[in-house]
Amino acid sequence: MVAEGAQLATARRPEFKALIVTNPQLALEKAVRRVVRQDLPEEVVAQLETPVSSTGDLNVYQGRPAEGMQLRGDQLTMRYFEANGVSYKARVFGELEHVTSRKGVPMQGVSVDREMAVAENAVRPLEVGERITAGTVVEETCPVSGETTEAVSTGEAVSDETPTVEVAGRVITLCNGAHVTVMEDEFRTWIQASGPGGAGFFVDNFPGTSSRAIGNLRCLYIRATYPEQVSAPNTEEEANSDMRNTARYYLESSYGKMTTTTTVTSLVTLPHTMAWYKAKDSEVDGLGLIHTESRNEARKLGYDSNQYDCIIVRINGGPRLEGISWGGGSSVWITWGGMDVLNHECGHSLGRNHANYWETTDGTAYGNGANQEYGNSFDVMGGGGGFSAHYNTISKRALGWLPAEYVHAPKTNGVYRIFAYDQPQLEEGKRYALTVAKDSIRQYNIEFHEARGGLLANSALVLYSGMGSNAGHLLDTTPGSSGVKGDGGIAIGRTYSDLEADMHFTVIGKNATSPPSLDVAYFRGPFPGNTAPTATLNASATTIAANGSVTFTATASDADGDALAYHWDFDDGTTAANSAVVTRTFTTVSQVTAMLTVSDMKGGTARRHVVINVGSHGKQSVTGAITWNAQPLQGVRVSNGTKYAFTDASGNYALSGLNTGSNTLTATLNGYTFTPSFTNPLTVVAGTNTANWTAGNSTFVTLTKTADPVEGGANGSFTLTRVGDTSADLMVRVSPVGGTATKTTDYTFTPDYATDGSYRTFTIPAGQASLVVSAAAVNDTAQEGPETITLQLASNGNYLSSSGNSVVMTVGD
Repeated sequence: MVAEGAQLATARRPEFKALIVTNPQLALEKAVRRVVRQDLPEEVVAQLETPVSSTGDLNVYQGRPAEGMQLRGDQLTMRYFEANGVSYKARVFGELEHVTSRKGVPMQGVSVDREMAVAENAVRPLEVGERITAGTVVEETCPVSGETTEAVSTGEAVSDETPTVEVAGRVITLCNGAHVTVMEDEFRTWIQASGPGGAGFFVDNFPGTSSRAIGNLRCLYIRATYPEQVSAPNTEEEANSDMRNTARYYLESSYGKMTTTTTVTSLVTLPHTMAWYKAKDSEVDGLGLIHTESRNEARKLGYDSNQYDCIIVRINGGPRLEGISWGGGSSVWITWGGMDVLNHECGHSLGRNHANYWETTDGTAYGNGANQEYGNSFDVMGGGGGFSAHYNTISKRALGWLPAEYVHAPKTNGVYRIFAYDQPQLEEGKRYALTVAKDSIRQYNIEFHEARGGLLANSALVLYSGMGSNAGHLLDTTPGSSGVKGDGGIAIGRTYSDLEADMHFTVIGKNATSPPSLDVAYFRGPFPGNTAPTATLNASATTIAANGSVTFTATASDADGDALAYHWDFDDGTTAANSAVVTRTFTTVSQVTAMLTVSDMKGGTARRHVVINVGSHGKQSVTGAITWNAQPLQGVRVSNGTKYAFTDASGNYALSGLNTGSNTLTATLNGYTFTPSFTNPLTVVAGTNTANWTAGNSTFVTLTKTADPVEGGANGSFTLTRVGDTSADLMVRVSPVGGTATKTTDYTFTPDYATDGSYRTFTIPAGQASLVVSAAAVNDTAQEGPETITLQLASNGNYLSSSGNSVVMTVGD
């Protein structure tokens, strides 16, 4: 029986090792439980995964591929956990995915050979029934309360009455099982602060300053080669030239707060061939070994790497160095020249992740989606380049370059002026960004990246922070547009609305200040009873010759007396000023749909459109109406893949500039499905083409508070209600609870929510229109006074968030 068990464990081992690589979270779930493992024969245990709980160095290397080289996002990050004399390949998930290099960090998980599945939290609660192994010292002081506990002795099994945790090899008995959650939260806060909190390794020269990226950055640039290579990777002058440009970039990007000095070494030759290092990479961290030996060889020539903050190795080829450069900790590996790769990889040593893009799948800019690594093409930490590709304002704030007094953090609705941040100095009294919390996870960051030119010269960029990467996620506020991210900013006159948070941002206009600035209106609801504006649109002519002009006049009003903004969107990509009257000259023969959106800047809009025929264009239009429950549906985007149009307040649209023949049309609006009343693809003919659609029923979800909980008294409750199809379970996503009260120690939910990545979920059962969740206050002896619980709906693509999307509960004590 033992031999058979050992044989099965041996056969399982390579499969489990592969699972660690592909799905570390599942590997941890499938790992043999400790209460089972402790009773297995040694011959079987020897073939199982090995538990790891230790303190060590986490080395995170993030890469930049050479131009034209396509790599997946997961190929641009490598992690090693150096502990117990082993260089583990750290496979992480969830909250650890964006943590940068750290020294002396506790971690736990399981390993097979060098492959390690790392748990999200270093705190491991011991299982009930798990015995304390011989020789283990069990600490009996609860680190949460400071009280002495009745520790479990060696050989004894843990019970519900003796909650015990393991952290970095230390075994500690707690006085209260709820303190496991407290310890997990403390670790989560600490480890997240290690990366997103600021720079990773550089220490400034100014005593008393808190930033770790202010002062002089001392760089050692080592030019390295292998014994078999006949040429150097570059010349000393090329290296110095690149570093001079990098010094200028950092001086300007940091507003003069970080200078850079560099020593370039003469050529050093590594002691082994490239093939040797590639082979060695299967046993140890090959990148780290190249760096260590490059430093050692440079030291022989009189260059002491310990006297520098950042050590750059310039080399051609090697393990994981074919067409990719890396940075992490104090180490940088460069495999081609130019300043962009240096600015990027040194950014990783500054503690910056990749500047990413939030790629949504639900038709919104803000909702359900996934990370697109490297996706912010306007930031050098994404795919940007040149002196204007500044780190974004999220990174600049974290590095201490953009202090809080230079950033709007609005507490009230209003109009805020933001100046272009991509310039070499800050000026007293000016603000260079706007940041405001959306929920307990996400923050909105509005910035003006004027120096990049193009559409960015007249629009505000929108970024999420809090979604993992400490360099933020670019949002495309015009999802589905032909310009993709390139036209994803908020153009002048346009309102970007986040309906699930009832937040609205409008760029009112651009100012000829120094530097240039944008006026941004920020309004956050609720706005009960808000009435959308009404509008009509008139064109002075609809048929003109090439080089002719048309004056467009909008007549709009708002029953609530709200100020109005005007966004003009021509389907050829042209825009216009925020004005009720605009005149445009059409220089080329074409057929163009002019679309107007009038906004009250609080979520209410009115759309109108008109088709302009310029010369003998030979193009055709498709017109139609889209209804939902027999009512016109505004804001539906209709496209043939090239041209686009939006339905107006009457539910009508005009898709113009089409060729005759087959055209496949799509209609999209978050939360709705659409059924065409025509044969799709539509055969477009010369003359009249009509294509109507009917929108399917959507599910709307609201969140409302029923009652507040009272300690020692009645429970509170809140209700999730859906309107629409109730035939199946509906998983509703919420942000993790916020407020001053702490879940578990101050209150509990029944039913409790489940974890869904960074979010939490409740489930409304099939056949039910609502779910009532009880909030019970924990009755303790501490007099804490009233505390709050905040909860907010989030998207997952299966429903729409209606106007009731957040609650605040007060826990009475």
